[in-house]
Order: sequence, then structure tokens, then C-alpha cells
Amino acid sequence: MAQQKSGNPFLMIDNEDDFVRYRNHIHDGSRTYPMQPVSQQALDALL
Repeated sequence: MAQQKSGNPFLMIDNEDDFVRYRNHIHDGSRTYPMQPVSQQALDALL
């Protein structure tokens, strides 16, 4: 589970407002298939 948490942006976000904003506004425009892990630093830059 630690490996999943370290690369899955949905599991890294611990703030409800940031989670909703990421899911509704950022995710679809910033992620492509096949999905690759996201670092905390990259996620912070998006938020």
C-alpha cells in the first residue's frame, strides 16, 4: 500500500477541497494513459 500511496495523487491529497479541485478540474487535463506514478512535488505544483 505504501507504494500505491507514494504514486497515486488521489491517495496523497489529505485536504477535501484540494481533492475535489484536483478531481474535477486538474486530473483530466494533467494525466495521460498509461498512468505513471506522480511525485508529491509534481502534485504540489499542480495544486
